[in-house]
Amino acid sequence: MIFLVVAVHSACTYSGFGSWYYVERSSLSALSQLFFRLFLSLCQGFFMGFLFFLAGLFVPISYDHKGAARFLRGRFVRLGIPSLLFMLVVHPFTGQFLLHWWKNDFANGYWRYIASFRFLAGSGPMWFAVALFFFNVIYVCWKMIRPGAVNPVAVKPKWRHLWLTGTAIWIVAFLIRTVQPMGTNVFNMQLCFFAQYVVLFSLGIVARRGRWLELLDDKMGFTALALGALAAPALWIAMVMVLRTIPNSMHLLNGGWNLPSAMYAFWESYYCVTICTGLLVLYRWFCNHRNRAEAFLADNSFGVYFIHPPVLIAITLLMMPYGWPPVAKFAIAAVAALLASYGVVSLVLRRLPLIRSIL
Repeated sequence: MIFLVVAVHSACTYSGFGSWYYVERSSLSALSQLFFRLFLSLCQGFFMGFLFFLAGLFVPISYDHKGAARFLRGRFVRLGIPSLLFMLVVHPFTGQFLLHWWKNDFANGYWRYIASFRFLAGSGPMWFAVALFFFNVIYVCWKMIRPGAVNPVAVKPKWRHLWLTGTAIWIVAFLIRTVQPMGTNVFNMQLCFFAQYVVLFSLGIVARRGRWLELLDDKMGFTALALGALAAPALWIAMVMVLRTIPNSMHLLNGGWNLPSAMYAFWESYYCVTICTGLLVLYRWFCNHRNRAEAFLADNSFGVYFIHPPVLIAITLLMMPYGWPPVAKFAIAAVAALLASYGVVSLVLRRLPLIRSIL
């Protein structure tokens, strides 16, 4: 999932789709446009929701072991402090020294950034950590209100559970996008996707309590994986081809009381639940171990998430003079930024005692 985060931001750089610090304007062929739109739609459709689900899995055991106060203190150290560090240091310094936001008046520009509270919207990709921290706070409040709540019964997940989950996400996402369409944000939070995030984070908690991952059937998981990996892209292409025959309909996908918005939310929601279910079984079969390489990747992954923006921006700026095709630049930048970010984190950041404790 961390690999995909870096790849998505590289795709935003060279496609102009989505929101990112630096966009390299270039003329895209029809085939390149199709590639970038499909790639970004497939990633956005599940990857951050899946991260919220995985985060939710670890909440119950941590809370039960530590209690409310220690749990929240630990979450603030691992989520809140890195987010503040990004907003107060990484975000403005990246903007100034790579993108020249305030030109020769950094001190004044930085002061206005702080004094106007614009730093609250400067979380960059760390919006995920900010949102996750508040989700944890809400969980603690719920546990304090209902301390004697009964744990979910261990029930084997079935297809109807997937359809119900997909339907819930679909309806709520469609309703949210009538007032917060895709492409908008509030303090860097894209609320248009939060139906998925809230539902999957909550399901992660319930799944751990109810031992769903142990009970998830292999056949169901691999069937769901096939639906998500094969049927969903075909349906996306078919949906886009149909909408392109209708004048001025493509922009309606972003949200509102209209059929294209409902269609896209429907596709996205069911794609999300099928691909996430399939990946859980796939990982259980092929990645359920920990060797030295996987330990290295896992231990440094949050640091890569934290520091990859300036690394990726620097690499894309270095590549700017070269007239390579945008898709080629995207692939090179994604791989280079991933390798460089792991190098920066493992060789520099995690060797600093204070930084190591939060990354």
